[in-house]
Parts: sequence; structure tokens; C-alpha cells
Amino acid sequence: MRNNILVVVALIIGCSRWQHPDMTIITTPEFAGKVETYGGRQLRRDTSKGLGMVHANTTGETCDDAVAKGLRSLLEQAKALGGERVVHVQAKKAYNWSGELLCRGRGIYLRGVAMPAKEQ
Repeated sequence: MRNNILVVVALIIGCSRWQHPDMTIITTPEFAGKVETYGGRQLRRDTSKGLGMVHANTTGETCDDAVAKGLRSLLEQAKALGGERVVHVQAKKAYNWSGELLCRGRGIYLRGVAMPAKEQ
């Protein structure tokens, strides 16, 4: 019984380090149409015209702040490569990458694919 309690406490403490940002940040005018997280329709996205991978490792006062800084950094790097948007944005988790943007503490490591402007 005591071992079970220790395991539960350890899980709670370990999981509490992961924070979910308020994902409405993706829909703000600053990022709308320019940043798309990985998953859903993204799985069928043609990235053959991608300009290259972009990476950002940021921290902030809050998880939302860290995500916003990271997304701004990804967009700045995409613009430096001649692109206007970033697709397949993923966050580094403990053992893999995920389209679910989670902070560890108040930091986040993001990656994505820089893409040129959408073709009309």
C-alpha cells in the first residue's frame, strides 16, 4: 500500500511540471494563418516545397508567454529563409515530438517547417 501511494505522489509531482498553454494564441491576428500545429489536416499537408526546418527554445514568465516567444522566433526564422508561415509545429516532450504544445516548467522547445506564401 505504501509503495502505491509513493508511485501516485511521484506521478502527480512529475505531471505537474507540464503545463498546457492557452491555445487561443494560435488564432490571434499575429499567428492566424501563419502557424499551424501538427495533427489533423496537417498530416496530409504537402511539405515538398518547404524551405527548411526552424527551431526555437524559449522560456517566459508563463507557459503562454514562452509559446508566443517560440512561435515568433519560428516565424522570424521562416522569414529569413524567404517564407511567410510555419507548418507542422511540434513541441519536444520527454521522449518524442508532439503537435500538442506543452511547456516543461516555463520553457518550450519548438520545431516546424518554414513554407512560402500560400498559393492562390
